[in-house]
This record gives sequence, structure tokens and C-alpha cells, in this order.
Amino acid sequence: MYVWLTERTMHYARLTGELLIGKPPVRKQFEIERKDRKMRIVAVNMKEMQSESEVFDFLKKELSAKEFKKAKKRVLIHHIPLYGNYEKNLCADLWTKLLEKAPFNVSLNAHTHKYAYHPKGELGNNYPVIIGGGYKMDSATVMILEKKNDELRIKVLNVRGEVLLDITV
Repeated sequence: MYVWLTERTMHYARLTGELLIGKPPVRKQFEIERKDRKMRIVAVNMKEMQSESEVFDFLKKELSAKEFKKAKKRVLIHHIPLYGNYEKNLCADLWTKLLEKAPFNVSLNAHTHKYAYHPKGELGNNYPVIIGGGYKMDSATVMILEKKNDELRIKVLNVRGEVLLDITV
């Protein structure tokens, strides 16, 4: 199973709510199942029409869901990083407490237009945080997620095809 993410697709998802999982508003979850191997992807997109408490309630419900707890791998996707951002995430006051102990394997973010990798614990984050690069050719990146058996491999490439990050979580 592969999932490809770029800064442009993250922006597109933020604007349209159509990344991987259907129609807006994106505050959904979906699972990818193959036999006994499960991966849970939680995508959150704050739009003006959504209240912070709506998203908080969605996340709280998702974190306590049986499907989330049973998943072997968990990926959090949201646009503005809680960790490693040059400005405060507007949802940080609500989300940080809720997510600081959440058992995600990785968080994939965008917004800063500058690639960054923050290993678990570096900034108080309970899971690795990967921030995709910009939309211009000199800073663009592609994230490739590959799940095989119980391993989730994440590669980040620049436009020249150079590997910026290759980790297994």
C-alpha cells in the first residue's frame, strides 16, 4: 500500500477537502486493511466553517474508537504543524493536550513550505513529525508511505529524486 503526499496535494486538501478520502469537510478517518494488517489514517482539515471544538470532538472520538485502538499503524495528517512551525497553530491550545499522548506512528504536515523532520521527543512531540517542502521546484518534496507487514516506511524525496529521509516506524 502506498500513499503519496506533496505540498501541493496538502494545499489542495486544505482548500477542497478532497485528499484521499472524499468530500469536505475533511475531519475523517479511514482504515486500510489487508488480512490482519491494519493502518489507520486520521486526516483533519480546519476550515472556517468548522469550529475548533468540532475538530477536538472528532479527534477525541477517533482516539477512543475501537478501530483506532486496534490499528497496528496510525498516521495523523493535518496542514499546520503543532511542532516545528514558525507560528503557533491556531488549534494548538485544544489539540496539543489531546494529541501529546496519542499513539500515532507519525504526523505528516505542510504549511511552512520548508522540509523538516523532527524525531519523536525532539520538540515535545510524542511521534515523529514530517513537514513537507514547498510548492516551488527548489523546495518541493514528495512523501511516500509504504506499509509492508508490520512496518511503515516513509521516504521523503526532493525534485531531483534525492532521498531526504528514509525511516521505518
